[in-house]
Amino acid sequence: MKTETYLQGARDLKFLIEQLEDERREILDTMVTIKSTSDYSDRVQTSPQGDSLERKVIEVLEKLERLDSRLIKKVYALTIRRDNIRKKVCNMKEGQSRRFLIDYYIKCKSWDQIFDEYKIEPDYHIKRRAIRELEKVEQFNKIVQ
Repeated sequence: MKTETYLQGARDLKFLIEQLEDERREILDTMVTIKSTSDYSDRVQTSPQGDSLERKVIEVLEKLERLDSRLIKKVYALTIRRDNIRKKVCNMKEGQSRRFLIDYYIKCKSWDQIFDEYKIEPDYHIKRRAIRELEKVEQFNKIVQ
């Protein structure tokens, strides 16, 4: 696997986790809506078909469990990937390339945030230079394979 692909995977996982968390919030909002639409929350309904509210809640809870399971796996994968990246980046000499890799791939800062913080003019070659320096760190390719 190429170094840049491995690094980009950390950013991709971060954004996927954010999407999953948004979806989770939407599901929880749905549960609140389901509960609040029930006019007779104190009344217990029984019927041969079962309670439609109960079926809706069970369906939403099952969806939430599947989503939580997926979210846990992605957070775990991101933690491992960030840890691997951090270990190798910390072996680089101190400087702008090292700082860029941490800010862009681990902290997932945008280009604008980085250029504002570094107080430099936009230089989109900074990414390529930083990756080249990281590739020079002995045995980086061993962890990305």
